[in-house]
Amino acid sequence: MNSGQRIALILGLLIIFGMALFPPWRTPPEYGEAVASYRFVFRPSKGHTINRVDTARLGAQCLAVFALTGAAYLILGRRPKIATH
Repeated sequence: MNSGQRIALILGLLIIFGMALFPPWRTPPEYGEAVASYRFVFRPSKGHTINRVDTARLGAQCLAVFALTGAAYLILGRRPKIATH
């Protein structure tokens, strides 16, 4: 693993960590289900409504970050071809 690959992995993990700390929230159906917002994981409620983590959206975001991090890892791992005489 070279330094570029290491940086890509660290950035990917930091982004996943940030998304876990500030996940997307949804309001329950009885309040008109919709995306509430992105808030700190230990502060889920806003006002009198009880919100839930939007796991489908969070999962899609994680998959996108995993795919982009994996692609960056592979691209940064390529070595330039050395011309031989």
